[in-house]
Amino acid sequence: MRQPARIILVGRQDREQEVLAASLVTEGFEVTAVAGGAPLRAALSWAAADVVLLEADLGGEDSLALLRMLARSHPQIGVILLAEEGAGMARVAALDAGADDIVSRPVRPAELLARVRSVLRRLVPPPQPGRLRVGRCLVDLDRRELLDGAAAEPLDGEAVALLRDFTANPYRPLEVAWLARTTPEAAAEAAIARQVEALRRKVERDPARPLAIRTVSGVGYMFVPEAE
Repeated sequence: MRQPARIILVGRQDREQEVLAASLVTEGFEVTAVAGGAPLRAALSWAAADVVLLEADLGGEDSLALLRMLARSHPQIGVILLAEEGAGMARVAALDAGADDIVSRPVRPAELLARVRSVLRRLVPPPQPGRLRVGRCLVDLDRRELLDGAAAEPLDGEAVALLRDFTANPYRPLEVAWLARTTPEAAAEAAIARQVEALRRKVERDPARPLAIRTVSGVGYMFVPEAE
């Protein structure tokens, strides 16, 4: 199960931004509003994002530089530029710098929602194969098995639910409360910690220094796939 998509809205703190943020929240998105490049970088440092909505006019700050930064450092994030009507060459430059789409101002919430959903569809990862690598082991979620070399160990429902959440949300910090709600019979948060520790003993090369299922201080846990 994937968490609700997280959107960062970058631009002027005005009534239009409030309306756009409220419309996105109403549709089930998690929205963070920031005023410029520095707070955008700070927001990305503590939690992943799926889409950035970036105003072209940031009051003297270079939006093209931010587009290039996002394309270079966060290529998995979709970026939609909010720009004034016209300015054709500036729009071409924005697309070349890394924008996935451009929406003209004044922004209509219904159109923006459609554009956000379109970008998210293009960002959806391919279907997961039957077997996934988690740490030093292979996990077969369909057969509910953990494969360590030639040995196969059955997985219980709680472990399968956690592994589905982790592997569907790579590199995304997942809150313990959210993980608790998605496990069978809504496990208690303390039970999630015990289940994660049990998983680490099975899949990590060094459970005391976990690399696959990492702790994110103040949030919960994050799954980091191994490089192929």
